[in-house]
Amino acid sequence: MRFFRQALLGAAVVGAFSMCLTGCGRSVAKVNGQKISRKEYQNRLEKLTINVNGQQREVGAIALEGLIQEKLRMQLAGKEGVEPTKDQVKARMDMMKADGTTRKLKTQGWTDEDIRKNAETRQVDFNIITKGVKITEDDCESFYRTYKGRLFTAPAGREMSIIVTNSQKKTKLVRELLKVRHQEFRGVAMKHSDIPELRESGGALGFVPADIKILPADRRPPLNVHKIMFSLKPGEISEPIKVREVWYTLKMINSRDEKVRSYQSTRNQIKEMVMLQKAQEMYTSKGKKHVVSPADKMQNFTKGAKVKINIGRYVPLWDSMRKAAMAKPSAQPASAPR
Repeated sequence: MRFFRQALLGAAVVGAFSMCLTGCGRSVAKVNGQKISRKEYQNRLEKLTINVNGQQREVGAIALEGLIQEKLRMQLAGKEGVEPTKDQVKARMDMMKADGTTRKLKTQGWTDEDIRKNAETRQVDFNIITKGVKITEDDCESFYRTYKGRLFTAPAGREMSIIVTNSQKKTKLVRELLKVRHQEFRGVAMKHSDIPELRESGGALGFVPADIKILPADRRPPLNVHKIMFSLKPGEISEPIKVREVWYTLKMINSRDEKVRSYQSTRNQIKEMVMLQKAQEMYTSKGKKHVVSPADKMQNFTKGAKVKINIGRYVPLWDSMRKAAMAKPSAQPASAPR
């Protein structure tokens, strides 16, 4: 649903924009005793532009658009009788904490109240999308059993670094630097790897699963290279491995055993996934009584909304927002933001 997807960008900018303002006092900085006022800072920040889908847009316009969208969605939730409860917001905040979202937002300067408000906004979208959806504990347990291996299991594997060279001469040099001179693997990779991406990453290849079939076919290492990856000890560097006209030099960083998340630890996440799945079925099933989709509800609500913008250059913003919201919606319900 276009309106809900657009709201995500607006909400993110609103958050960043408001953090800057609420965190400031009477002045934001002093330069040789001269103050830079909060008003100066706000005016400059508001007029900064960023690239959005190939177009330069003012941060202030995006922030205002996000705030308007949030108000409309909250009002629609009230009209539909699905305003988020305190328990729902707390559960949403728990999920944000569990998946690392809270930690990331706090590193960006978000306060506990800012995060609570963000959780409330996310819950509003979820409630609108899933209104009327009923699920059982059996539904959730069945979902867990079906997707346990795919969604709730971290596979066993190794974190690897690699240097790829295209000539025997360079391969011998790399071996000497690593094995004889004991130079740092990262530095050697940055200077001598023949693959630009590996030079930039210092040879970091990332996580390689023990089950090679998990990887897409075009990302699987050669079988003999994969076998040697799993014969190395942490910190150990392999001898060069020749595959056709290319040599691979490997370093094993660390290993990870398979880890399965329990049903109880993922229950809230599973419940949300199942509800979204049921919502999609409800809105797309043929031959059943028509159910008004969230996109249609948002369209109708937006059509009757009265929005007055008091910043002169942003007055046309509501017309463009309204036109975008009134465009033909997707038949698929949007997933709730996590």
